[in-house]
Amino acid sequence: MSVNFTVPSSARFISPAVSFTAAFNTPTVGKYDFGIAANALKTVFELQANTVYLISQMSIGGTVASEDFLESISVIPKLRFFRKVMAEGLYTEPIPITQFNASKEVSIWVISQKAGDSLQATLTGILSQTSAFVGLASITLNVSLSVYAIDEKEYNKNFRDSLLPSFSRSIRG
Repeated sequence: MSVNFTVPSSARFISPAVSFTAAFNTPTVGKYDFGIAANALKTVFELQANTVYLISQMSIGGTVASEDFLESISVIPKLRFFRKVMAEGLYTEPIPITQFNASKEVSIWVISQKAGDSLQATLTGILSQTSAFVGLASITLNVSLSVYAIDEKEYNKNFRDSLLPSFSRSIRG
């Protein structure tokens, strides 16, 4: 059984972005390692209580050419999204980053009923220094999201009321 929701025309469009940087030789010698504390649980945007969000698409780019990025992958970079008030990720598996995308579908509905909640992201992965990267002190990957924020009380009530118990555990707090 599936539940379908249509984004109302009154939804606000937001496009939050977050950047992740890996420095050469830190902490892994001869590599650009994204698995550092500075790339863990970075705030992407604040979640307003009782607002339904549809995260529909993700764009990925970086400070290096896409083909050079692909050639340099030593450990596939993986992106995970979390809610600050929850210990588990929004998606069951991390999202592998194997190429730059102008628009990758990542649809998921999120609602928070608690103040002080936010969407957070963590990136891990390791790139090797290829000839294209000689002289680069660091590499940055940029992630931006296409998000619809829905503030309509009746819509949000219907959304909450229609969730199945097993499904709602993963998206509401």
